[in-house]
Amino acid sequence: MKRLALWVNLLLILTLVTACSNVNDYVQQKYPLINASGNGQNFSKVYLAEGKKVPAVAKELSQQDPPRETSKTSDSQMFLIYSNKLVNLQQDSKNPANTLVEIDSISYAQQHYSSSFLQGYLTASLLQTLLGNSWMNRAPPSTATYKGFSSSKAYSTSASEVAKPSTSDRTGTFGKSGTTGNSYSTKNDGSRKSYSLPKTSKRVGSFRRK
Repeated sequence: MKRLALWVNLLLILTLVTACSNVNDYVQQKYPLINASGNGQNFSKVYLAEGKKVPAVAKELSQQDPPRETSKTSDSQMFLIYSNKLVNLQQDSKNPANTLVEIDSISYAQQHYSSSFLQGYLTASLLQTLLGNSWMNRAPPSTATYKGFSSSKAYSTSASEVAKPSTSDRTGTFGKSGTTGNSYSTKNDGSRKSYSLPKTSKRVGSFRRK
């Protein structure tokens, strides 16, 4: 009986460890979401680790889900790179005691970061393997280099106020173009003949086609 109880406890511990082994799931359960952008496989989500320094958060995430590589220890910014994501840890400019945890998909990282910037933190060969040759050889952007989510933007830890990732779903109404009340019929030769639609006012009388 004792042996059975021991196996049950070990199974529960293993289940808990496995459930939190993915860095995405762990961060989502541990910290509040303050910003989200993109959609599908092209996304970025930013969380707030209050009262924790960048190196401490990097160590915490590495223990939960070991990355392919971790950048050099820094109090201001660190990167953890995985096979399918990039984790960008930044000191919160609003409160240096906090850390911004940005999780970017590989597609998002390819579109926003320059190779020259990330090579200052991570091994070039690994970046080339995960982000591709075309990304490595891409010309530097003419605009300011993207370094991650800026805490100078207003953010909230309230779930109802966090910006949601954009989607392609749209709502609205459809109507016929034009305001003249004319419609068209297509002839056999491909040309179109126009005719006026009857008005819907309460006037008494007749109408005729042109």
